[in-house]
Amino acid sequence: MISKKNFLSFAHVNQEVIKEKLAYTEVSFDSDIGWLKYFVSETPNGVLFQKNILYDIVCSQKVYLAHITTNLPAIQAEGRLLSSSGCLVGSIYSTPVIQEGENFRLHNLGEYILLKEAPAFSKNKNVCPLLVELEFSHPAIRPAVGVDYLKLGQVHFDIFSELSYLLSHHELEELNLSTINSIRKISNLLIVVGKHSPESILKNFGKFYELYLCAISDSPILGYILFEVLCEYIALFQRGERVERYKEKGELYCSNFKSMLFEICPNVTTSFNLGLFRPELSRIKSYIATMAISSNDKLSFEQFLAKRLHYLISGRFYRTDSDENLKKSFWENIEWNLPYLQHQLAPLLGHTIHRFLRNMKRYPNFYFYFDQYKALQVWNYWNQASIALPYNAILPKGEIGINPANPYMKYSVYTAKSYQKDGLTYLTKDKKIQITIEPRLTELNMSSMRKKI
Repeated sequence: MISKKNFLSFAHVNQEVIKEKLAYTEVSFDSDIGWLKYFVSETPNGVLFQKNILYDIVCSQKVYLAHITTNLPAIQAEGRLLSSSGCLVGSIYSTPVIQEGENFRLHNLGEYILLKEAPAFSKNKNVCPLLVELEFSHPAIRPAVGVDYLKLGQVHFDIFSELSYLLSHHELEELNLSTINSIRKISNLLIVVGKHSPESILKNFGKFYELYLCAISDSPILGYILFEVLCEYIALFQRGERVERYKEKGELYCSNFKSMLFEICPNVTTSFNLGLFRPELSRIKSYIATMAISSNDKLSFEQFLAKRLHYLISGRFYRTDSDENLKKSFWENIEWNLPYLQHQLAPLLGHTIHRFLRNMKRYPNFYFYFDQYKALQVWNYWNQASIALPYNAILPKGEIGINPANPYMKYSVYTAKSYQKDGLTYLTKDKKIQITIEPRLTELNMSSMRKKI
């Protein structure tokens, strides 16, 4: 059996290794590295997959990050800064702050979160940036290693398998039944993707997209995948003065794809739950038409969606050792029980169970057993691999986390004030506060951009 450590390794991207591999890679749409080669070599903004402030900031003598919070009084009262269990798994969600002489410029993602997103998602309008100053004394800290949360399905499944005894017999029975029914309901989508090429799907893409939207209701991870794919398209093909200005600084411009949620699926903004992200194709096209998008000679918008969705469903839902013959026989001889489904679909089962667990009535009572245990696993992996600041590797938007269990970091935390200069947002240090960064997850009700349960 492959260990969780190996599955965690699978979910991480080492930028130094990727740069070497890209030199020998051809564009293709049947592997992660082939897709990355396409992004880098054939999209207007793909260079930011290679030259990005996220990769350089870790190499600085001092690292400055911004953590945006709406709960500063509670943080100060407790005297600690805790991690969240979102796309960066078990780290303190932050964005880069770039020191420019005596000034501290906020990454454009941080600017968007501070000025638009955090106030919109939180009833508490008192949004405050914390400026975290970090130094690492150990020379073996590895720069530029990211995590892809869409690859964590097998880890979710393995952790559930270990901790399922925490559920009552009734809860376990209900969860198993719900999971099996979920896979059964989306089986048409999985079979279509398994039996038909992206080119075939494209011939009737409207019908395929409607099938996909219906499936999101039963498998919320599909909403997350759709969101990430649309972000990729907009980020890679967007044009404009601000896009180019930030590109020169090594930043993907975030406003266009972040604003997409508010424009085409506003119900998601009441609780950042991408399982509710089911926008009509016409609304997506109308939104994209409002911005400057570079023409794409190789792939049209629908071609991009068809190829990318096809690839991610095939590559993220099945076991890593699956082959096409096994997938074919799997669907031809299907048995609707968990032991059979996990032979091929353990990663999809993991994503599905992970979401069902978060919606169980008793979930707040055992949240820490499941998510804290997963965080312990990833902290151990990060420390063994010398990863201090993991970033979101699906798209280098500017999301970077602090590994709270790193034994080699020295840090200071300041409250900060923001100001505008030349169309950019800067921070100034206000007061140094006595805050401990602890390897512990925050309470559910303290996270302003996660679904409240």
